[in-house]
Amino acid sequence: MKRHRTTASAIYNLPLGQDSNWSNSFVWGQNNDSGETTQSFLLETNFQRGHDTVYARWERVEKSGHELVLDDVDLARIFPINAATIGYVRDLTHGREVDVGLGAQFTINEFPDRLNRYYGDGLGYALEFFLRVRPSRHSHGAGEMEGAASSVPK
Repeated sequence: MKRHRTTASAIYNLPLGQDSNWSNSFVWGQNNDSGETTQSFLLETNFQRGHDTVYARWERVEKSGHELVLDDVDLARIFPINAATIGYVRDLTHGREVDVGLGAQFTINEFPDRLNRYYGDGLGYALEFFLRVRPSRHSHGAGEMEGAASSVPK
């Protein structure tokens, strides 16, 4: 099977001060598997202030019965699946080369009734706790920032 994939994304980032940031992303993708076309969308927003980060995400994907490994009767169908997530991370170390944070997120999954016999009735949901380790955001020395700020016309 030959797969052709097309993707596009847009990201908007807004620094809100010394240690605050708001970013938003939109991602779209399409798979074409020998004439069978499926699409996906993702919207995400992320607000970080100091040691705290709050985020939300909505995803919609189309999956074939083949990808979901369903019975023959549903193998050729395309199923839309949605997931909505909210989350929070608290950095235990922040801005010292490596940020280490503890976080939690809650996700609700929604799928068509036709999939109930495979996955059960109602909404699916998940609660996750995690440890996040990542490089700290690069910051310039105070002297560099003052010099850059003073060169901006008022």
